[in-house]
Amino acid sequence: FNCSCTGGAAPDNITVTNDGNTNINVTVKTNVNASSFIGGTEPFGAEMWFATRNASSNPGCHNTTGMTGIAGFDNATGLQHIWRNFSTTDVDYLACANLTPTASANSFSLFIKLFIPADAPVATGANATLSFTASNW
Repeated sequence: FNCSCTGGAAPDNITVTNDGNTNINVTVKTNVNASSFIGGTEPFGAEMWFATRNASSNPGCHNTTGMTGIAGFDNATGLQHIWRNFSTTDVDYLACANLTPTASANSFSLFIKLFIPADAPVATGANATLSFTASNW
């Protein structure tokens, strides 16, 4: 599969495209949790959330009723359509289930939202890595 940023110099999402020949499940994980990446606790702790949307003209993530074994699957659309917290670093969270390779329905976009506490320390540089994994449906 292909993963790229879209939207020009300052993209607001990561677009994932299935340019293969079989339906796939796509999961995402991060190497760092928000509290160690950002820090701070007031008035709330740091959080890093994600959500996904179909990017193709037709839905690419399909109904997966009965699917088990992937963290974060809480709906039958195949998308993580509500904001979900990356609460731990050792979990593969479902981003898109049953993503088709059909040209008009083979892409979805992943969005990230950071909650930065008022007392977060000034950082000179910090990195977080998002890892995507594709597996056959």
